[in-house]
Amino acid sequence: MKVVLLGDSAVGKSSIVETLMTGQCSQQHNATIGAAFVSKTIGELNLNVWDTAGEEAYRSLTRLYYNDAAVALVVCDVGVRQTFESMASWCDDVVSNTRGRGDVKIVLVGNKCDLAPSQRVVAEDELQSFARLRGLEYCECSAFRKSAVDALFEHVAEVASGRKSSGSSDRTDITTLRFGESITTFEGLDARSTNTQSLE
Repeated sequence: MKVVLLGDSAVGKSSIVETLMTGQCSQQHNATIGAAFVSKTIGELNLNVWDTAGEEAYRSLTRLYYNDAAVALVVCDVGVRQTFESMASWCDDVVSNTRGRGDVKIVLVGNKCDLAPSQRVVAEDELQSFARLRGLEYCECSAFRKSAVDALFEHVAEVASGRKSSGSSDRTDITTLRFGESITTFEGLDARSTNTQSLE
């Protein structure tokens, strides 16, 4: 099952993949050129995870990796506002370039949620509002602190296998995954229900 990570350069896509695969996160990464590929088995599902380049110069090449994708993770850095503002463009790019080629599920990811409040420039409620507007799910993680990365991909595996819908208009629940002090929230289109499920 193919999963692609999208978003501007330096939002932490490679760090998320490294944390998923090794449980560790290097402090520095070279910019991805084209795309890098890893395979991860979660439960009975094998995820083929593509870490794509975020630089504009590689945008046309990155679009090639949308083909046959089951899930697209659109990532921003909550410490850099421009990366949040670019999320709409990345989402639109996925939709326009996969129309008629299957149903690609999009999940929004706010990375680097471990930043101090003084360093964070994108508020969580801004991301949640954007997710609701688009009818998408949203989560926060910290690749550096290894926070909620595994939970994110477990959720992706459920979405990719069809066991859980993403962005469906009839979803009325908010699923909050709790891991110690880290809280990752997957937002549906309609958040009116107070039905909350927690995993400790």
